[in-house]
Amino acid sequence: MEQKAISIIIPTHNNAHYLKRSLASCLEQDFKLPFEILVIDDCSEDETKQIVEELRKEHSNIRYFYVANRCPLKNRLYGVEQAEGECIIFLDADDYLAKNMLSKMHQTLKENEADLVNCGMNYIKKGGIRPSKLVKDATYNRNEAIKALFDDTSFRSFLHTKIFKKELLLKMDFLGKIELHNFMFEDSLLCFHYLLLSKKVISIKDRLHYYEKTNEGSATSKGYQRAIDNVSVRTSIRAKIEDMGDTDLRKLFLKSKVRTRLLLASDYVLSVFPDKKTKKEIKAKTKADFKNAYGKTFSRDKANYKELVY
Repeated sequence: MEQKAISIIIPTHNNAHYLKRSLASCLEQDFKLPFEILVIDDCSEDETKQIVEELRKEHSNIRYFYVANRCPLKNRLYGVEQAEGECIIFLDADDYLAKNMLSKMHQTLKENEADLVNCGMNYIKKGGIRPSKLVKDATYNRNEAIKALFDDTSFRSFLHTKIFKKELLLKMDFLGKIELHNFMFEDSLLCFHYLLLSKKVISIKDRLHYYEKTNEGSATSKGYQRAIDNVSVRTSIRAKIEDMGDTDLRKLFLKSKVRTRLLLASDYVLSVFPDKKTKKEIKAKTKADFKNAYGKTFSRDKANYKELVY
């Protein structure tokens, strides 16, 4: 079996309209080493399978898997288990890649002997393509990268702007310990656990990913679940830090309190509540969870939403 340098994992559900563009951007890469494209089709009822099967006639590096997970994170991890590549790039079906993304990311990873490379991106909005200007060129050790992740400014938790090592993804500590389900902010949870295993992380300003913001069917809007999932992930991260007994990581986490409070406030604005009573109850519980997650002392028992805590 030919060793693949990279596996591109594309989870999808009823995104046939965008998938053609996504796959085309993968097939048009200027990367010279062998790579593969894994389409993880989660119960699509559109033309997804037909599109993939037609392309497979001419491109043997495309692989198709039909699953019934109803969970993007589970689909991504399933793809990692099936992947034959040494490195992993995650791509959402409605996004696409710059022509040189694979070559630039892989070269940067190898030349710097890094465990992860993060790049910049472009937003696709109704008014056109808008570049994100936050990402900067930087080299981080483990704790510096985790601090940058917690700060959530120049180094975001987005999975699709990163290249990972497959061997480290399979070693992440939460695998098999929590019941994975469809929740938001899974990027933050996965990135945190991956960075715990990393020694060297590189960030580059090159905008190599195109992020679709006009897709109304995107999974990034789930009513008032946004706030719940946000505090659930923060609580899970705090619990892991406490288990490790790492005082330096605890300090880094607690310093991100203001940033997370701003994100949570944004979640309330973006959320859709069925009635005022529900809104009041959800806000009270999530604020209590936030206070617990970022308090000087932490209690699993006091968490209202703790399904991600192990």
